[in-house]
Amino acid sequence: GTAAGHLGERGGDGGRCQTVQAFAAALNNYVARLTNRLCELEDLNRRTESCQTLLQLRLRLGPLESQISLLHDLVVRGVVDAADNRQVACHLLCTLEAVVSDLSLHGVGRMEERNMAISILLLTLRPYLAMIEHWMEYGSLIDPYKECLIVQNGDYSSDPSVEYSSDWWCYAYTLSSGLNSASNTTAAGVAAPPSNTTAAGVAAP
Repeated sequence: GTAAGHLGERGGDGGRCQTVQAFAAALNNYVARLTNRLCELEDLNRRTESCQTLLQLRLRLGPLESQISLLHDLVVRGVVDAADNRQVACHLLCTLEAVVSDLSLHGVGRMEERNMAISILLLTLRPYLAMIEHWMEYGSLIDPYKECLIVQNGDYSSDPSVEYSSDWWCYAYTLSSGLNSASNTTAAGVAAPPSNTTAAGVAAP
């Protein structure tokens, strides 16, 4: 089966997480590339009349082995079983960023692996960044699988026809309490209003 098929069985909400699916698609792309490269080497070996030395095999297969090991490590460390897709997406993205940072700082001679990790991180981020971009541009967060760390405050409307005030931008969205110890902090980074405060920012009757 494909990486998407295997990873689709893991994660919160039945694995229906856009971040995980984007990660799986990136993995499939690299698995296909590595498979094609292995087939090329196998074909070359068949057409070579003289026997290859162990050193030649090691030089040809070594980089592929390192890249396969990296892909496996990303799956094992990055994908977790959790009921909350926010935890699944956050853990995966944090793991990918940590791997990229480690390879950038300490991965001397591992340029291909670093480039692979960076590419996978960027591809995995696409749906997450698309949600944030839409929210910032239109004031509406489209998060069908509840994986974004930003959540809407139910006391505030998300009707695009409403002319949003500065108070709306401060209080209409908050950080998910499951990922933030300060659960009363809004997405704008300010203290949320008291629970008896209306959307207009005045005390409720």
